[in-house]
Amino acid sequence: SSGINAEYGIDYEYGDPDFTAYDIGNHFAEYAGVDNVDFNLYPNELYQRYWLRDYLEEVWKCRGVETPVTEEDITRLYRQVNFFSCCGHFFWGVWAIIQALNSEIDFDFGEYAAMKLGEYFKQKEKFFDLI
Repeated sequence: SSGINAEYGIDYEYGDPDFTAYDIGNHFAEYAGVDNVDFNLYPNELYQRYWLRDYLEEVWKCRGVETPVTEEDITRLYRQVNFFSCCGHFFWGVWAIIQALNSEIDFDFGEYAAMKLGEYFKQKEKFFDLI
């Protein structure tokens, strides 16, 4: 990592211990937005691999790991991240169904659930095959 651009991620609202790959996958899935969802904004493999390399280099530096990050390390995490990204679509789709039935917030949770679950079923085979 060059140190010029920094990335910080803290999610206080939903802070809990998850798999790292789930959190990163959900981060990438959220590139699509919430109000005007566009799943075409999901980052492509090249972008993800650069991002994941920087992430792994920083984690290893913090842990005192002296071996360099390899393409195999990046590929392993890439596969896990995209698998969990798909799982995140399912999770948020189910969450939105529950919200549609219970929330008083002025938001079309039913439509959001349909979009998230639709993306899950669209991407499921591709992402699950990565594992």
